[in-house]
Amino acid sequence: MSNYGERLQEATGRQIKAERAALGMTQAELAEKIGRDKQTVMRYEGAKRDIPLDDLALMASAFGISIIELLGRAEERLKQCNSTDS
Repeated sequence: MSNYGERLQEATGRQIKAERAALGMTQAELAEKIGRDKQTVMRYEGAKRDIPLDDLALMASAFGISIIELLGRAEERLKQCNSTDS
């Protein structure tokens, strides 16, 4: 992926998965908390589907963090990946 937006979406999906796992939450449990199905969460985590801002906010709330923290952590993850690629 060469597009920054696509790479950020991928990093955000990985961060969502990491936050969920850190809380011992399954994809099904997160899906229930945000009013989506498990397949949607799976697609978000795999960067196979764009994540609406409303869903990002709901997920951040489910994780007990702000949406800014969630996206900031995803961006930091992306920067770390970029520095190891160099």
